[in-house]
Amino acid sequence: MSELINIKLNGIKLKVSPGETILNICLEQGYDIPHLCHDPKLKPFSSCFVCVVEIKGYKSHQPSCSTIVQEGMEIYTDTPEVRKSRKMALELMLSNHYADCLAPCTQTCPAGVDIQGYLSLTEKGLFQQAVELIKETNPLPAICGRVCVRPCEDKCRRQYTDDGSPVGIDYLKRFVSDFDLVSESPVTPKVKASTGKKVAIIGSGPAGLTAAYYLQIEGVQADIYEKAEGVGGWLRYGIPEYRLPNAIVDQEVANITKLGVQIFTEQELGGNLQYETLDQNYDAVFLAIGAQNGDLLGIGEKNAPNLVSGIDFLKKNALTNNDTDLSGKRVVVVGGGNTAMDCCRSARRCGSEDVIVLYRRTEADMPANPIEIHESKLEGVQYIFLAAPIDVYYDEQGNLTGLKCIKMKAEKVPGSRRSNIVPIEGSEFDLPCDLVLPATGQKIQYEVLDHINQYYPDQDLQLNKWKTLDADESTMQMNIPKIFAAGDAVTGPTNIIQAIAGGKTAAQYLTAFVLGLPFEIPKKPFISTKDSFTKQTKELYLNKFEYQPKNEMPVLESQKRDNFKEVELGYQSVEEVQNEVARCLECGCVAFYDCDLQKYSTEYEAVQTHYKGDYQVFERTTAHEKLELDNHKCILCGRCVRVCKEYSGNRVWEFFKRGSKTYISVNMENDMSESNCDACGLCVDTCPTGALTENFSFKILPAPYEKLPVIDPFGSEGFEADLLEYKGNIYGATARTGIVNHKGLINRDLFFGYSIFNKSRRIQTPMERVNGKLVPITTEKAIEKIKKQVRQVDNAENVILVSPEMTNEAMYMIQKWGRVGLQTNSIGSPYFIHRTDASNINKNDILPLQELEGSKQIFVLGGNLPLEHPVISHLVQNNRYFQKSEVTFITTEKNHPYSFRTDHTLEIKDIYYFIKAVCHYLVQNEKMFGIFVNGLAKDWNTYRDAILKYDYAQLLEKAGVDLSDVGHFAQTVIEIPETAFIFSEKNTDEKTMTELKNLMLLTEKQGKTYAGMMPLKPACNTQGLFDMGIYPDYGPGFRKIEGTYLELLKNHWHTTRLSTQFICPGKALETNLHNNLFVFGLDLIIDTPEMTDMIKKAGFICVQSLFENETTAIADLVLPMNFAIEIGGSYTSTFKVAQSFRAVKKSKIDWNDYQFYSELHQQFGIQSPKHYSEIFLEMISLLQPTCCSDTRHIFTIND
Repeated sequence: MSELINIKLNGIKLKVSPGETILNICLEQGYDIPHLCHDPKLKPFSSCFVCVVEIKGYKSHQPSCSTIVQEGMEIYTDTPEVRKSRKMALELMLSNHYADCLAPCTQTCPAGVDIQGYLSLTEKGLFQQAVELIKETNPLPAICGRVCVRPCEDKCRRQYTDDGSPVGIDYLKRFVSDFDLVSESPVTPKVKASTGKKVAIIGSGPAGLTAAYYLQIEGVQADIYEKAEGVGGWLRYGIPEYRLPNAIVDQEVANITKLGVQIFTEQELGGNLQYETLDQNYDAVFLAIGAQNGDLLGIGEKNAPNLVSGIDFLKKNALTNNDTDLSGKRVVVVGGGNTAMDCCRSARRCGSEDVIVLYRRTEADMPANPIEIHESKLEGVQYIFLAAPIDVYYDEQGNLTGLKCIKMKAEKVPGSRRSNIVPIEGSEFDLPCDLVLPATGQKIQYEVLDHINQYYPDQDLQLNKWKTLDADESTMQMNIPKIFAAGDAVTGPTNIIQAIAGGKTAAQYLTAFVLGLPFEIPKKPFISTKDSFTKQTKELYLNKFEYQPKNEMPVLESQKRDNFKEVELGYQSVEEVQNEVARCLECGCVAFYDCDLQKYSTEYEAVQTHYKGDYQVFERTTAHEKLELDNHKCILCGRCVRVCKEYSGNRVWEFFKRGSKTYISVNMENDMSESNCDACGLCVDTCPTGALTENFSFKILPAPYEKLPVIDPFGSEGFEADLLEYKGNIYGATARTGIVNHKGLINRDLFFGYSIFNKSRRIQTPMERVNGKLVPITTEKAIEKIKKQVRQVDNAENVILVSPEMTNEAMYMIQKWGRVGLQTNSIGSPYFIHRTDASNINKNDILPLQELEGSKQIFVLGGNLPLEHPVISHLVQNNRYFQKSEVTFITTEKNHPYSFRTDHTLEIKDIYYFIKAVCHYLVQNEKMFGIFVNGLAKDWNTYRDAILKYDYAQLLEKAGVDLSDVGHFAQTVIEIPETAFIFSEKNTDEKTMTELKNLMLLTEKQGKTYAGMMPLKPACNTQGLFDMGIYPDYGPGFRKIEGTYLELLKNHWHTTRLSTQFICPGKALETNLHNNLFVFGLDLIIDTPEMTDMIKKAGFICVQSLFENETTAIADLVLPMNFAIEIGGSYTSTFKVAQSFRAVKKSKIDWNDYQFYSELHQQFGIQSPKHYSEIFLEMISLLQPTCCSDTRHIFTIND
């Protein structure tokens, strides 16, 4: 072992191992050095330069990922100059990062609602999950789905495509929210335990309701005081019911009050409610008083009974239950905002057939929602644009009789969106009318502020230059610390989503305030946007997306709108919803919550436009049926290029061009389909920025995924991995470094096959076949039916077949039930159809995975290693890449694609006869050697005599090789002690395995370091079949059921009798016509078609399965089944290492396999535990420790 060397790291003396990189030392010491091109399993590349450090005596900063520590080094990791260098490196990368971190719709939403996220959930039919996501930032989705001003849709990129319309984001929000409102259990967040703190909220509008909702969730009691009789503030009294029915407001409010929020109506601050009372009884006060005092014309007019602010008109109409009568009256609405639209459309519904909107600018300048303008015209509202009132006419009674107006002209102002308007001299005209509704401005209720100010004699609530409350824009706290404010009282009259955003922010800091916690203002996250590079226009999107016209909102016919019934009817079918969701372009990055570039850019406050200049534009391409490439997000770290070379061996990816024009593409720029890519997923898994992603079959869901630790359920090697879970569904898988998976690799089958865990068509409950159809029954009835069937046959006529994908615990419980409860030993698995106990190779004779790296020569026998056992293929390729091993592929196929990833390929006819020929050559030429042929191994003489009886020429002919091939092969095996043989049991029969074992004995490879066989089993727990006794005459621990072991089983299982009649399941099915066949986790009809006829002869078939399949289609009784990740347990890997894992995913069905097996045991008089940990303890008590006994070293004679 090398001596340690001395270094200084940030002034601290350390002794470290020579040969280590600075980055590794820093990470070990807890220093978080940013790095993008570094992946611990890859050779250092030093391309990103964000990991630079300062080294005393060096002229420039050095990349820590590739700089090796030297004796006496003094290293500094966080100096101002180092941070400056890292920031510059990040900004240079960002200058060519033409991509969106977040979808523009989400970026634009004032409340920060994850729009792309809830659209993705909606697409999947997860409507309540979509609502749950919305309510993380907006507690009033059904209301917003009707009256939000939709800034998100203004930024939707879909409007730039050929179909020309944004996605109906609000329509979709309304649909899922309405679905939730009428569901049996509407989305209700978990409320934390009470903190004992209380906040008084003045006003029950959107800001007040929002603050109350989020305060209550945090355990802070929220009490709302509302001066009106009804709840909702402007939602109820300012927005007409044809847009927002009161019933919807009531339902949304009810969902808030059921959290514990209290609402007290007819409580006016400064009237019957005194601020002193609030100060004495509450820890804080939140002002959500809105801006509900409407302006009039502002032209020096006198008050008149028929000159009413639009605000007051809407409020009065709401208070009288829409009973205002304007029949025969001409109504003029002055203004162009949404309040003006509400006034003019309400006036029509109140009977006026002559409603005019007077607006001083052009229609294009109107701030009102274009949909509102369009609908008002359909309803008969007339418009006079570019005109403004300048005087008012009155009659003798003081009633307003008309307006004197002047025409305006619009003059374009360079650089401004809106035109400048000026009066046209001499263009005055009169506009007779019966009612004028100015809707041009609103003010807050200053009398409320005056009342509070009287309580604080030394200070007043501060107002800003717009005469609204001057709350801190980050925390919403006022200059009087106990008071917070948000909504229109702070911003002036804006819109509902702004008020909601302010209410949520206020709730966050109100919580901190009342709990005495410091205010933590989060650092503004870095967000890359395409708009930073160029304005997004139609020219950038035309002819690039499939034409998908917008699914318009169904509305009430215009001739039926003489009332206040809701006009927009909502989408009427799921199909409409799915069609509209499909229009989403998925602009946001799927890697947003896991992007290292975004994380470091935030930390170092990088500015994307600092080095603004030329940038490259690419098309997002489906590089492979399973992969998608977006070069805009690529930072040229080279991790995909390197991982493909170093582990896959395919060399699919490569750099092209130089300098600022460099980009990543398929090697030789061929089409991906022409490459050797086998979609192993490593390039996607290592990508730090989301440039390479899975080619998802669904709308991507950028989300803060929870990583669920699992053991790979698709491979037999026992590799650790993480499933990416969000709200109960799995959206991906990624490598997890662990004891077995020390390189951080992942099985392609898991990486791309995780969606099986989300399939909805699970078997939910036991079912029995009645009149040819499966009908649900209770678990109790299912067990009773099993008992009844068992009584009707002899014990030996009960047959059990078990899947190699079940946990050890499940296997153990099933075979125990069979042996004790059914008194049958006809227990097995299709795996054993052509196999015997000889396939259970001693653990000490298997090359351990960790030793593969030391093998200098590797022979891969048959099959297709990259597809069948990808993680092993990766390790083999990594050895080869770094010239640690020479790899030879022995195959019976011509031009096998794996040949291109090996150093040598030997194409033969038959692998068994080839191995036998090699053994014959060694024995005949007396080239065998070592301890096994010199007395340690049994049956050597018998084997020698048997092998030499074979005609060597015939062996060569059957193997398809000549003498020189065999001689050369034998010589290389002899000369290199560190020789490994890797084969998949799927493609290797048992006699080949045993003959290979003979070869190991002849060449002294068995049990030697870095040498021997690596048999790869086909399923995640195939080895468990042996270990748990899924074999007629072998019990748990794979011990033969006889003698003392038989008595041990009786003792452990508390039974006086166990059958000693051992019949394999296949033979039992062949010989008996009235069998009971119990199938656990298998689709026998598909998996073993050769058994179909035998299976169908069974008198009674019981199948436990995740999903309905070909075998359940002929079953008499069907049982539900869990995924292993739902119940926990253990697998035994192909290397005979048992690995436990816990239940990490909540089951979507009301079922637990272990509890069912335990109940089944109980009904058959068997004592058994219910939890997998207790089952594990019972089963290991029956196992025996492995040892290096002489039974390992036996030559096997294959006839």
